[in-house]
Amino acid sequence: MMVRSALVLFAALALSWPAFGKVAQGQRGSNFTLSNINDSTFALSTPRTGPLVLVFTTKDLGDYSLAWHDSLHARVGHDLRVQSVLDLSDVSRWLRVAAKIKIRASGSRALLDWDGQVSRTWRGDDRSQVVVMGVSPDNVVRFITTGNPTPANVAQATQAVRQMMSAH
Repeated sequence: MMVRSALVLFAALALSWPAFGKVAQGQRGSNFTLSNINDSTFALSTPRTGPLVLVFTTKDLGDYSLAWHDSLHARVGHDLRVQSVLDLSDVSRWLRVAAKIKIRASGSRALLDWDGQVSRTWRGDDRSQVVVMGVSPDNVVRFITTGNPTPANVAQATQAVRQMMSAH
């Protein structure tokens, strides 16, 4: 009987608990440190004076990441820091060498999230679309846009970035 009560309590808590690992607008994101294919390290804890746009993507959606970069830089300027985080958790250890060769050949400077932990913590478990987040210098997420860089999505992100820039 006690086991049943404990299970019911656990189930009730699990259902009422917020989804694990998804940063919402207005929340401070957790610090992380990742490297790109050239072993250049990026740490979110490094002090910044301006906004940062994080583009969470997967190997299957990588072309959209570059399109987000190009679109935002064209509208906001190259002073804007746009950083892609490439979730590679679906690449087996045996294929990592091949993946590194392909990433290097593409010229990507995305941060490589081999175990997917940073990506899941920030964007959640949904890997079906690109997630774009504007992060203020205090690491608070100020906007979130999902999907392809359509004109409407880019306009929304551009407006949010400009608001972030004018606030600092």
